[in-house]
Amino acid sequence: MSIYEQVLHSFGSTTGRLLTAEEIKTRLMERFETNPASVLPSDYCYNRWNQGISGQKPLFVRVGAGEYRYLGPDYPYSGLVYWRPSGATKDRVVGERVAGELRLYEDVAPSGDPGRAVLPLSAADGRTAGTGCGGTRPNRPFR
Repeated sequence: MSIYEQVLHSFGSTTGRLLTAEEIKTRLMERFETNPASVLPSDYCYNRWNQGISGQKPLFVRVGAGEYRYLGPDYPYSGLVYWRPSGATKDRVVGERVAGELRLYEDVAPSGDPGRAVLPLSAADGRTAGTGCGGTRPNRPFR
């Protein structure tokens, strides 16, 4: 069973629940004997992007360092998407999700991937990245 499936089985009935990375790792270790080092909640986030993973299947939204809110699959999440390049110390905005659909800005979108919606970099003009934690813009309620 994949880690994605393990998370679904473990947290599927807890939509909206706030969890720490440690809680997620412990639950999967106890239920499925999964090596905690193999569980990377940030790889399953609506508001995070990992350049090395194709076909991401988000389940969480990152709300702070090591803190995640479980939303489940196919959630109509809208908000900015962040990425921390290897060796960097700060996150940067690389796209957004609109009603769950990922739209990457063209400087990070993989070439030759026609299925991925891409916005011009100018689409980010006037937006603030906020703290990189909530995924929603200031003064907007959590969806």
